[in-house]
Order: sequence, then structure tokens, then C-alpha cells
Amino acid sequence: MSLEQTFVDVATCLSTPDLEKFFDNAIDHHLPWRRVAELCHSAKGMHGMAAVRKQLRTCCPSTRSEPERVVARALAARHFTMEINARVGKFYGDLVDFSARVIVEIDGREFHTDPATFNNDRRRQNELVLDGWLVLRYSAATALAELDRVVDEIITVVRRRRKSIAASDRRLP
Repeated sequence: MSLEQTFVDVATCLSTPDLEKFFDNAIDHHLPWRRVAELCHSAKGMHGMAAVRKQLRTCCPSTRSEPERVVARALAARHFTMEINARVGKFYGDLVDFSARVIVEIDGREFHTDPATFNNDRRRQNELVLDGWLVLRYSAATALAELDRVVDEIITVVRRRRKSIAASDRRLP
């Protein structure tokens, strides 16, 4: 039995929260998305397969922390996707929308307590802002405790920036 088949068999037995984590941690890190999709298609009548196919459509691989994963999932549930841990110049952003030039950072306490990391984040943010990016920062605690508000704000800001950038592009000669 292949690793992909084992993955799909196990996935059909998991609760939704466990299934989400299982997918986000495995897809494209350990298992190719396309091969899992092929198995899901060939076994579409199997018990639990609808939930597995849904997770395949909404999975958020490449998140580096639980709060990032939760925010990315909440955005995906609203059919609003952003690139996860995408490269922006010489930096990486937790969630990135290139057309709106928006980067969302979810800051966990464990990574941002030492002074050097804190100062580096400020220098990095300043460089990005000076290059035309908007950086939205949320603490991990706020992102988890106020998920709906945070996601609403991200979507509103990104949509507003997309419209503003598109309008300014139309005005250029």
C-alpha cells in the first residue's frame, strides 16, 4: 500500500480539527497534492471521502505556526486565499497578497521576545513599507481569540488595496 493511500485511509477516520491539522502538516511537505487528489477522485464513494476532498481543497500547507494555520484556514473558508510564507524580495511574509501588496504577520510570543528579533522585525517592516507594502501585524493571541474580526479586517484591507491599486493603474498614461 502506498503512503498516499495510507494517508487517505487514515484521513477518512479523523475528526474535522484533526483532519485539518493532518492535511496542513502533510500535503506537499510529505505527500504530493496531485497524487492525493487522484486517490480521492478514484474513491469518491468511500466513507469520509467528501470530508477528505474538502480538506484537499482548503488545506493550508506551509504554515509555520498554529495561529498562522488557523488564520489561513479561516480565510480559505471564506474563499479568500493568500500565499503562505511567500518570498517578498529578500524576506518572507506569513500571508501575502501580491496584487494588493499586503503582508500579514502573525507574531507569536515565543519568536518575538528577544530584542534582536524584535528589532530585526522593525527594520524588515520598515524596508517593506518603504517599498510600497502594507504590513498588518497581529499577535498570535489576538488572532486566535478574535479570529473573525482579524479575518474580516484582513479581507477588507486587501480588497480595498486591490481596488486602489487597480484604480491608480487605470489613471497611469
